[in-house]
Amino acid sequence: MTQIPVGVKHIGIPGSESAQNVRDLMVEVYWEQDADGNLCISGHSVEIPIPNDIDCTLPSTLPKEGPCLGIVIEMPLTWSLFP
Repeated sequence: MTQIPVGVKHIGIPGSESAQNVRDLMVEVYWEQDADGNLCISGHSVEIPIPNDIDCTLPSTLPKEGPCLGIVIEMPLTWSLFP
C-alpha cells in the first residue's frame, strides 16, 4: 500500500523499478469530494514510467511493515499523461 498526500495529482510508486522501468512508475491520481466535503481518491491512471525529464528520486528501500509514502511529483503545467 502507498500513502498519498491529499490533493496530490501525480505520485511516484516506490519499489516499482524494474528492467523495463528503470526510473520507477507513477500514476495520476483522481479526486472527488465525499458527502462531508472531504477530498477522497476516486481513481488513478494506468501506471506509466516516470519521464526522464522529470526530476524525481524515489527511495531505494521500502519499509518492512506498513504503508510506504508515495513520492509527490511536480509535473510541468504543459505535461500531459495522454499527448
